[in-house]
Amino acid sequence: MEKSPVFTYLQKGNLEKDLWREGAFRALSMDGREGLLADSIYSRLIIRNHTVNETRGSLTFWMFPMEDMGSEACPIHMPQFEDNIQNYMLLTDDPIEYNEAEEAAFALMYRFNWNDQLFAKFYKGKIGRGALYPQHAITVGGQLALEKHNWYQVGVSWNREEGDYRIYINGIQIARSTLFLDKIQTPCGKYLYMGSPSFAFSQLSFYDTCFAPEDFAEAFAKEAAKVNEPLQRKLCAIHTGTGLKDMDWQPDADWEKKVDLPLTEDKDLAAFYIQGCKEAVSVTPEGILIETHMRRTPEAIVEKPDSYDPDQVYLWLKEWLDGDLAIAYEFMPKKENGLSLVMFQASGMHREDFMRDYPLRTTGSMRMVHGENVRNYHWEYFREMDDVRHDIDSNILVKNPWGFPMGYQCLPGRLAQNQWHKIQVVQEGSRIRGSLDGKVVFDVTDRADSNTGPVLNCGHMAIRCMWKTRLCIRNLTVYNRKTPYMLR
Repeated sequence: MEKSPVFTYLQKGNLEKDLWREGAFRALSMDGREGLLADSIYSRLIIRNHTVNETRGSLTFWMFPMEDMGSEACPIHMPQFEDNIQNYMLLTDDPIEYNEAEEAAFALMYRFNWNDQLFAKFYKGKIGRGALYPQHAITVGGQLALEKHNWYQVGVSWNREEGDYRIYINGIQIARSTLFLDKIQTPCGKYLYMGSPSFAFSQLSFYDTCFAPEDFAEAFAKEAAKVNEPLQRKLCAIHTGTGLKDMDWQPDADWEKKVDLPLTEDKDLAAFYIQGCKEAVSVTPEGILIETHMRRTPEAIVEKPDSYDPDQVYLWLKEWLDGDLAIAYEFMPKKENGLSLVMFQASGMHREDFMRDYPLRTTGSMRMVHGENVRNYHWEYFREMDDVRHDIDSNILVKNPWGFPMGYQCLPGRLAQNQWHKIQVVQEGSRIRGSLDGKVVFDVTDRADSNTGPVLNCGHMAIRCMWKTRLCIRNLTVYNRKTPYMLR
C-alpha cells in the first residue's frame, strides 16, 4: 500500500519550498528530474522538519553524483591537509564540521573506503574502528560504485526498539544491522543539513513508518522519471547475488599439488605457524576448530592499533608457494557472528619470504593484513562482524597493503551454520577467481600499472579469524602451476 510522507522537500517545480538555505546553489535538471547542487562546501540546505527521532521511520531522497565514484586507498599524506578527505556527507544534524561525522547524532555519509562505503548512524560518536566498541546504532553498506550523471534514490529505515537499521539504493537493500542489539542511540538535532559540490539532491521525503523492502521498491518505481536498466541490473546483481555463475575448476597436468591436508589429525597442524591467539586453535575429528575470544581484552582496544592483539588468530601455511596458485578448503560456521578470510601470495615488499627473513610476528591484529610490510591479496568470505551488512552474506577481495578493493559481491542469503561450505581461489597470471559453494563471487584482473604494486605471484597463504568467531576448516588443498623457469 502506498505510504504518504509526513514532510517532503525539493519537489519538482518548487525546489526551495519550506527550505532554508545558506550559500549558493544551482538548479540542475536531467532525465526528468530537478535538483539543487551546492556551489561550495559551505553551502547548506536546512531541513526544518523530519522524523528521524521517531521510534520507527523512513526517509528517501534522490542524489545525482557529478563524478564516477567508488572506493580507493587514501595515501598517508592526504589527511594531513584535510582530515575528512574521504567523507562525503549526504545528510546530517551537525552543520559545524560538515564532513566529520563524530559530533553528529544522525549522519548519512558516503565514503571512499575499501571496506564499507555508506553509513547511516543514529548516535553521537565515531564511525569505523571507534564505533565498534561499545555497540552503536549504525548500519553499513559495502562497496557501492556510483556512475556519474545518474539519479539514485537513497532509502533509510529505522526501528530503534529492535535495533534494526537499513539502507537501500534504487529500491534494493544494501545494508542491514540486526545481529547486535542493545545499541547506543542519541536523539537527532532539530534541523538536518544537505549540500555538496559532488552531489545534486532532489525530492527528500520523511515518513513515520518503518518501510518494508517492498515499500522502498514501490517508492523507487513511483518516483523514478527514467530508469537506467543496465545500471539497475548491475546494482541488483552485486547487492542481491542474482545470476551468479558456476565455477568448476580442475587442475590439469601443468599443476602440481603442494598441500593436501584433511586437517583432522594433530600432525596436520605442524604445517602451520599459529600467530596471535594460539589457544583458539584445536584439532577435532571434524577438522581444525578455531574459537577466538568472544569479548575484547584490554590489550586489544582498537584505539591502540599497535598494541598486541590476543583475540584474533592466523594459521600461516609454512610452505612457500611460487607462481600461479589454486587453493580450496571447506569451512563450517558454528555460530553467527565473526569473520574469516584467506590471505594468499603473501610476501615481503621485495618478494622476500617474510617468515624466514624477519622475526615471526605474534599479534593477531588486522593490521597484518592491510597495514604492514607484507604484500598480499585477502578475501573475506565469512563476514558477520559489526561493520558489515547482516541480512545476507557479502564477499570482498582486497590487495594489500595498498587497501585496493578488487571485488565485492553479495550472495542471495546468509551462510548456513553447522553446514560445510567450500571456497576456492584460482590465480592464473593476473586473473584471480574465487568461488563459494561453486558460485563465482569474483573474477578480476590485477594490473601492475594501477599504483598498487606488481601483480603478486608468490608467497605464503593464511587462514585468519577475527574475534567472536567459531569456525571449523578441513580438506585443504593447494596447487602451484609449474613455472617455465627452474630454481636450483
